[in-house]
Amino acid sequence: MDFYDPQDCFNMKNKVLVLFLGFTLFLQGQNNTTDPLSEKLLERTLDSVQKLTPFPNNTSGNEYGVVQMVSSLPNRIDFIYVTSKKMEGEKLKRRKIKSKSLIYNLAKARIDTLTGTVEQDQLILGINTNLQEGPSTLDLENNQLYFTRSVGKMGTNKEYQLNIFKTPFPVNQSKAQRPLFEINGNYSNMHPTFDAIEKTLYFSSDRPGGAGGMDLYKVAILEDGSLGKIENMGDEINSSSDEVFPYVLNENTLFYSRKRASENGTLDIWMAQLLPDQKWTTAQLKAPFLSENDDFGFSIDANSLLGFLSSNRENGVDNNYYFSYQPPIMGKEDRYRFNRDTLKVAATKGVLTNDQQAMRKNDPLQALISKQAILNQSTANGDLKLKEDGSFWYLAKQPLIEKDSFQYHLKSKLSTSKPITVFLEVEKSIEKPTALDFTIRPIYYEFNKSELWKKYQERFEEIVALLNRYPDLKLKIKAFTDARGSATYNQKLSIQRAHSIITYIQSKIEHQNYLESKGFGESTIEENSLKNYVLIGGGFKNEKNADALVSKFKKLGYPSTKYSISGKYSRVIISTFEYYQQAKELMMELKSKNISSFIDKSPAIKASEEIHQENRRVEFEVIK
Repeated sequence: MDFYDPQDCFNMKNKVLVLFLGFTLFLQGQNNTTDPLSEKLLERTLDSVQKLTPFPNNTSGNEYGVVQMVSSLPNRIDFIYVTSKKMEGEKLKRRKIKSKSLIYNLAKARIDTLTGTVEQDQLILGINTNLQEGPSTLDLENNQLYFTRSVGKMGTNKEYQLNIFKTPFPVNQSKAQRPLFEINGNYSNMHPTFDAIEKTLYFSSDRPGGAGGMDLYKVAILEDGSLGKIENMGDEINSSSDEVFPYVLNENTLFYSRKRASENGTLDIWMAQLLPDQKWTTAQLKAPFLSENDDFGFSIDANSLLGFLSSNRENGVDNNYYFSYQPPIMGKEDRYRFNRDTLKVAATKGVLTNDQQAMRKNDPLQALISKQAILNQSTANGDLKLKEDGSFWYLAKQPLIEKDSFQYHLKSKLSTSKPITVFLEVEKSIEKPTALDFTIRPIYYEFNKSELWKKYQERFEEIVALLNRYPDLKLKIKAFTDARGSATYNQKLSIQRAHSIITYIQSKIEHQNYLESKGFGESTIEENSLKNYVLIGGGFKNEKNADALVSKFKKLGYPSTKYSISGKYSRVIISTFEYYQQAKELMMELKSKNISSFIDKSPAIKASEEIHQENRRVEFEVIK
């Protein structure tokens, strides 16, 4: 990759060719749509997670920087790319640039995906000038092309500079091609890649104030085409080395290349993911995406898992490659400890999270593959409920149970893992009454009822038998409700449920065992911070827009807040209510002020009936 020759580029003597070898794949105008190449190219890719297949339009020259366009013909893909080969219509480039690098233009081509042949291949007339043209990206919704071009004059340090230009697409020769940024100093802007969902342009620059070398930046493209604030991606991504070739899969996943710290360091591909605390975690991709040569321009379609990258790993020539990402999925044995209460393991600490962390350690791209945990074999000595997200609950059938286990497998759209075993062991610090061989299982209630449900009669009798056998045994009875209804009403209902079982037990036992009870109502239900109904002011992917609307409603005197939906976007909640009519009254009040809103149920209320039924229960804790 001749632009990374330290004598030709990173000593800044010939900066005009820095980072022209860009690669941004824009799939159907948005970041996560299915690539039309996928169906046929996947058929030709055998075990391609271990194999990178050369792109059909590679030649003995340099081809790179594929930007996909929408094709009107079946089995075809139209795309823009950067090329060094001689083509009809090429303008004479300025030869004042003293560089060993080749001359680059933007071209467009069409591939027949059935035969793998190139049907059309030509320069984009009207965009190629006597300057250097480099990598580009498309905003298909607004028919805009952003591309890199050398600036026609040198900086004060006598070095050529690069900038990002904007032009309508298809190219209209009568329309001006305007630079996107002003350059006020000796630095360059390059490598644009457009996030169609967030309307944000990512790029690389060595502008002042960075971490050193080339850094990654982002800037919002506003509705009128103007720019928002330019933001450095921060030291969690940028380093004292060079970060280049960004590709945004979605708002939480970014790929880029980083130059190794050695003197003649090559480029390696890195993946960054945004954590819930809004911090980035990064990992270097491994083979086959890692080599001892330059690897850059990585992109992947989240649906088809068809991916692309550029590399000079063969014969020192920059080429594009495609691959089908189909890695094996596998899990690891887990161990959990339980006591006499129900063991509840949340998804964040569940079996799927543990497996995903183990797989991502060896292959960061595993984070892109959605997986579910499917139960193979349940526990022998207790009740178990395993959910697809890897969370589960377990309750031993007998107080003397010390060990149990279950098996599950992982399933994705690509494959299925071998069975994985989870071992359950009792907490050694728990002292249990001796010789107990009775089940203390929870008792469930019908909706809005406190009377004992006859279908659980067997469990009532087990508790009575246990207390009759051990007259000194003490029980704590803990009662719960589902989220529906007001919190005050549910608290009373849980107390009534606890009272109903105490009344039954006391009428049946032979001794005066100590019984203690407490009603918890709906207070222990996860994601139950809101009341039954919420009045929604709007939903946003952009957190700044959500925060702005929250501030607006607070200034109007409403207790507004925002609520994250599956980590994908935020809803602005104007207020929350126990009853629908209360929400409707405020909605009508806002309507009279020309403020739109709508009513929805809170997440806890919208839960499945299975979850509601699990919450309508009484549990028993042995306290002696």
